[in-house]
Amino acid sequence: MAKGKKKTAVKRDPEKEGIFKELCLKLKQAGLEVRRERLKAGHGWRVVSGVCRSDGNRLVFVDSRLELDEQILFLRSKLDEQLSAAEVRGV
Repeated sequence: MAKGKKKTAVKRDPEKEGIFKELCLKLKQAGLEVRRERLKAGHGWRVVSGVCRSDGNRLVFVDSRLELDEQILFLRSKLDEQLSAAEVRGV
């Protein structure tokens, strides 16, 4: 029998999950693709949620290990940044 880590299902609040998805949609409309992934960590370092570009696409990576409230706060901050940038550009 192979030994391995057991995966436990994370119960997510449907209301908060709806908020998360709504924020993802708004960011997509602003030109950002949101991806929820388990970001890698190593000895002495850890990748955090953030924005990057890949092949001309603007991506937002959200660490799936964060609490859903933290994921929502992160996406709200990115949406606020997008709205502020649009105001500065006069869009």
